[in-house]
Amino acid sequence: MSRSPSYLRRGLLGLVFVGSLGFGATQALASPEQARFTSCPATGYDYAYQHCAAGCPGGRGYCDAYGRCQCGHIP
Repeated sequence: MSRSPSYLRRGLLGLVFVGSLGFGATQALASPEQARFTSCPATGYDYAYQHCAAGCPGGRGYCDAYGRCQCGHIP
């Protein structure tokens, strides 16, 4: 009878460990959020464009030189 709490504790810790690994795997495989708008006027250089920023996390987006919306800061 004295081993039951020990087995229960080990089992619960094992479940917590496996759960944390599962959560980490889902976060690692998740794709980052992309810009809602996919195209913008191509000018040959990167520039801030409000329509691209609207679909990005934190409202940070720009139009690249080829007319594609990108999330993040202008490189």
